[in-house]
Amino acid sequence: LKNIYANVTGTIRVMVINRNCNNPQIEDAYLRLGTSKTGQTDNITSGGIFAHIDKESGKFGNAQIIKDHLLKKCEFHPDTDVKIEGTIPFWRETCEKIIEISKYIFPLEYMGFDIVITESGFKLLEINTHQELHRYPEYSNDVKEFFKKKCISQQKQSNSSPIQ
Repeated sequence: LKNIYANVTGTIRVMVINRNCNNPQIEDAYLRLGTSKTGQTDNITSGGIFAHIDKESGKFGNAQIIKDHLLKKCEFHPDTDVKIEGTIPFWRETCEKIIEISKYIFPLEYMGFDIVITESGFKLLEINTHQELHRYPEYSNDVKEFFKKKCISQQKQSNSSPIQ
């Protein structure tokens, strides 16, 4: 990962949905890379890049960047001209541990794990409860269905609540 851009440690976001609080599944994952525009972060909305990670193999590619409020392909890093593709080290072990953690905190249904890959494995930075929804168009139909059911459920709750 340092070969692509070494000035900022790239982080990985792993989306987990724990339907019915008993079956956590990794639904989405992507690598975030900093650029000269992001300073010391890899923030996507500040000029960072994100690359889709295949949740089974750990291979990453199909990188994109936000320009003029639109997602644009970004095959090569704009500062290093290195192609943005590869395989995340320790991917299988990382996924197994994320699922294990998700089972431990089972009441949470929707989580975004931020991790960083090290020489010996991964480090968990934080767990987000409202992760980057601007990527909604990129999510699988299963993830979109999860959100749709949540919205319908919330709407039904709101409609059945007595007016205060």
